[in-house]
Amino acid sequence: PHDHAHEHSHSHSNSHEHVHGHDHSSGGPLRDLPQITKMLLASSRNHIPQSVCDVAIDTFTELAIAESYTHGTSSPNTVHFHEVGAIDSIVDVIGTLLALHYLGIDLHLTSSSVSCSRIPMGEGTVWTDHGQLPVPAFAAMRLLVGMKTCKGPGDKSGVVTGELVTPTAAALLRVLTGVAAVERQRKEVKKGGNDSGITDIRMGRPPNFTPRSVGLGAGTKDFVKHPNVIRLIVGDDVQDEDGMRKSSGISSKISADATKTLSSTATTKPIPTIEPEPGKEHHLNAKVEEHVTASLEPHNTIETSTTSTSTPWTIDKMTLLQANIDDITAEVLAYTLELLLKNGAVDAWVEPIVMKKGRSAHTLNCLFHSNPNSTNSDGDNIAGADGKLLEIIFRHTTTLGIRIQRDIERAALKRKMIQVQTLYGVENKEALNGVVHVKLGMMGEEVISIKAEFEDCKVISEVTGVPIAIIADYATREARDVI
Repeated sequence: PHDHAHEHSHSHSNSHEHVHGHDHSSGGPLRDLPQITKMLLASSRNHIPQSVCDVAIDTFTELAIAESYTHGTSSPNTVHFHEVGAIDSIVDVIGTLLALHYLGIDLHLTSSSVSCSRIPMGEGTVWTDHGQLPVPAFAAMRLLVGMKTCKGPGDKSGVVTGELVTPTAAALLRVLTGVAAVERQRKEVKKGGNDSGITDIRMGRPPNFTPRSVGLGAGTKDFVKHPNVIRLIVGDDVQDEDGMRKSSGISSKISADATKTLSSTATTKPIPTIEPEPGKEHHLNAKVEEHVTASLEPHNTIETSTTSTSTPWTIDKMTLLQANIDDITAEVLAYTLELLLKNGAVDAWVEPIVMKKGRSAHTLNCLFHSNPNSTNSDGDNIAGADGKLLEIIFRHTTTLGIRIQRDIERAALKRKMIQVQTLYGVENKEALNGVVHVKLGMMGEEVISIKAEFEDCKVISEVTGVPIAIIADYATREARDVI
């Protein structure tokens, strides 16, 4: 592996297409930006990682800004989304970002390593909730401001192509390729009277890099003289025109005053992708749509963390709930722990103690991410997770009081997830085709811990009869070999 390698996703087809099947009939409830933001912030971080949540919110923010310009409203928060507010568009955004996350692509906005080809303009019209509109539609065209475009395949074939880029796709690419950040920076620089040194964007011709894997996907719409195909290339060893390896951050061409608004993150060592053997296929553990839809159910967990520039780990602010209980059964206590973990707790555990009068008892502990933005009129923190987890403890235990400790700092290593092929349950879907997820604990670029996911090993063991320990040990050895 290279010391400064970066995963790089470059979507680029011969006809310069970014085609995305999209139904402009909303057929669902109208939602605005605050509602969608609330849904995402309240989702479980076990299902929607913080980086995915952040980029999704930025994507819908760009959509709201475009819609506010189109409708002439004063604030993006007052615009009701139509097509893009429907659940299928929300699934499109989060599903795309989850896919990139599982591929190991860095989604942090100041160190994004995603680029794309020029966006095809298309020609013709499209039907929307506002009637028949020219393509690109009004919101999509506003989102293309500052982005590199091309005429599209219809220019040479003489065929009216219709819509080739949807507002959802334009917003995603706008955020992922750095265009949104650049446009915001232009406005900041313009306000300060300094127009020099604007950040590069990642569109047009692909950079110099080493491809590692390629994916092709076809849309549902058929065109007459060109295919409706998108290509995704994942690679590393990204280099500039002089052959020098580039850092993972946005190219630093911003003036000294402007750099206050941007930060750079440390380069991480790419985790290799395990290619399936010929004739064998790797399957994900769950369908993306089911995963995303379930993840949007409120869990009231908001992850707040900071990364020190001098340490290869994150510092999270946590809240700890504690209750001493001396008259509860082991079964109820275990069930309470299960409920806490399902409803936003990062960790929950029980400690044996001795209370007054020498009574044996237990301390129930519940740890979760703090939410510094939820306050009441008196300024007291009333984060959603507090209320829900407090209610669970009060309802399901006999305690009359709960201690609350806020802003406890926790250092946490960065984690990467890879898949490895084991010898057990191959070509058996019930046994996950023998594929096990392995979690890597990263200290900077160094892998310092490797652990096979228990649930994967358990499923394979139940189907094949092979002991869990043997499956986990094999998966761990395979992971060591590929890193």
